Amino acid sequence: LPQSPAVLGADGRSASASGLSLSWRESLRPGDGFAVAAQAAFLTALDARQFPLAQRWTPAGGSPTPFRLLAAAHLAVTDGTDTLRLQDAVLTLAPLPDVGALPATATVLHHDLAGGRWTEAGSARLVDVDGQPRYEVTAPPNGSLAVVLPDTTVAVDGCVRDPVGRPLPFARVQALRDDHAGSTETRADADG
Repeated sequence: LPQSPAVLGADGRSASASGLSLSWRESLRPGDGFAVAAQAAFLTALDARQFPLAQRWTPAGGSPTPFRLLAAAHLAVTDGTDTLRLQDAVLTLAPLPDVGALPATATVLHHDLAGGRWTEAGSARLVDVDGQPRYEVTAPPNGSLAVVLPDTTVAVDGCVRDPVGRPLPFARVQALRDDHAGSTETRADADG
């Protein structure tokens, strides 16, 4: 993912970028845990198109669940060499446009690059920042994160037909939703 440099606060414990703000008490070097000064911060609001309809996560003790994306970002704070672990960090991010009603709380997911899947990383709460709705995430992990709601799946049954009413075998069928990022597609069977 492209990383957008953020404006690092004069205190070295905050950063901001378009629609995003991050603050923390202390930054620690990975491995030895020594406190070090942050030299750079990268905050990028992620576009909904980067999250196809088929995205799923498996809640603890549950089965794979599709989700509806409310907000997403990629973050990293470094000392110039290592990505730092942040103590008492709070990330505030703007909801995506046109996601419908905003719930007071939502699930936060972190994208596990090694496993290639989304894992639960806490919750977010809806707050007001200068008259604008924002989601606040406490202790956000470095990397890509998403504020989401579990979504429902829908079964569609029918037959794809040509203009004169004959079934169209193996026709491409695409499903779109006006309240969700992305789309999903499949092919009809031999009977249309």
